[in-house]
Amino acid sequence: MQRRYIWIIVSCLVVFAIYRVHLKLTATPPGPEVANGEIVAPYEPTPDVIVQSMLRLGNVGPQDVVIDLGSGDGRIPVTAARDFGARGIGIELDPQLLQLSRDNAKAAGVADRVNFRAEDLFKADLSEGTVITLFLFRWMNLKLRSDLLDLAPGTRIVAHYHDVGDWHPDREVRVESDTRYRKSWVRLYVVPAKVAGGWRWEEERGGMRLERRLAVTQNFQQIDGSLRTETGRSLTLHDPKLRGAEFSFWLPQRDGAHMLRWHYRGRVEGDRIAGTAEARDARGVHHLVWTATRD
Repeated sequence: MQRRYIWIIVSCLVVFAIYRVHLKLTATPPGPEVANGEIVAPYEPTPDVIVQSMLRLGNVGPQDVVIDLGSGDGRIPVTAARDFGARGIGIELDPQLLQLSRDNAKAAGVADRVNFRAEDLFKADLSEGTVITLFLFRWMNLKLRSDLLDLAPGTRIVAHYHDVGDWHPDREVRVESDTRYRKSWVRLYVVPAKVAGGWRWEEERGGMRLERRLAVTQNFQQIDGSLRTETGRSLTLHDPKLRGAEFSFWLPQRDGAHMLRWHYRGRVEGDRIAGTAEARDARGVHHLVWTATRD
C-alpha cells in the first residue's frame, strides 16, 4: 500500500513538471518587442504545430545553426535544439522575454545548445546561421531582405505568415493550427548565389580545350542565360536552375553526326563555377569538365 502511494506522488510530480514547462512555453506575453522606445512588433507566440512545420520545411538537423529573429519566448530555438539536434540562437530585445527564453531552454534541457542575445534584429550578425526563421511583419521582412540575400548561398530562410515581397519562395506549405491563424503559409527561401553577368567559360571536349562566353541574367533564384560558342553561335540555356550555390541547365549540342543533350551541373564559389556535364546516346555515356570565371 505504501509503495502505491509513493508511485501516485511520483506520477503527480512528473505531470506537474511537464505542465509547468508547457505553461512557460505558452505564457502570457510579458510585453511587446521594443527598439528605441518604440514597438517594433507585438509578442505573439508561434503555434507549436507551425514551429514544427517551419523547422521541417527548413530541413533542420544537427549540423545547423538556427537563428530566430524576434525570438519571443524562445520556442523556435528551443524546439530546434530539443527536437532536431541543432544549435539555436534567439535575437530579442525585451529583457523579460529573454529571461523567459533562458528559463525555457533550461527546462527543456538544451541550455548548452541555445543562446539568446539582446540585440536589434536589423543589426544582428546572422553569418553564423544556416537557417534563419522569421515571424515578423512584411515590412520587416522586406527591410531585412538585402541582408538575407548577402548570407552564404544555400542559407535557408523560413518565414511564417508574411512573405518576402517579390522574392518568390522555393517551397511553401499551408499549415492548419488551432489558433486564430487557422490556415497560414510557411515559406522556404534558399539564398541564391550571385551569378548575374558575364563569365569566361572553358571546357574540355574530345581532347580539345574550348573557350566560350556565358551570359546570365538573374532575379533572385530565377535565372536565364546563353552560351556563345567558339564559332560565335549563341546557345540558350535550357531549364536553368539555381538553388543556393548549385547551378544547372542543359544544352543540345552536335557531336559529329550525333545531336546530344548535355546536362551541365556546377557549383558557384564566389567568382568561379566548376562543374561537369554528361550526355547519353547509343554509344554510351559521355562526360566533360567545365569551369567559368567571372569577367
